[in-house]
Amino acid sequence: MTAEYQATPLYAWLVGRHPKIGTLVIAGISGLLLGAGVVAANEQVWWMNVIVFALAFDLVAGFVSNLSHSTRTFWSSRSSLLRINYVLAHLTVYPLAIRELVSSNVLVGFLAAVLAAKVIAFIIGGLRNLRIHTT
Repeated sequence: MTAEYQATPLYAWLVGRHPKIGTLVIAGISGLLLGAGVVAANEQVWWMNVIVFALAFDLVAGFVSNLSHSTRTFWSSRSSLLRINYVLAHLTVYPLAIRELVSSNVLVGFLAAVLAAKVIAFIIGGLRNLRIHTT
């Protein structure tokens, strides 16, 4: 890894280097609400629900974050390989975790739709920045 990546704070990978307060508030509240709602409807043991809460929080907060200028700018400065790995990780690990940890097929379908929205927002945001950088 280069010094550039080693010096990058963890939050920048999640919300970009200079997120707006409104983005953080919307992402946080959305994540808390979806996480709590999914856990309330999920009939699993407590430790599974802790993981499901984290997944649901990350999905919706990540969706909001992926729409922000800060996140798009941060990820557009990263290599194509990192961006592809981001998408592949979300499309392989998340569906498996959701399928194994969520008790209801309706919840599985709903979380899969939120996952798809998050990944699509990431891809479209990257394409938008690519267009800006090439013109």
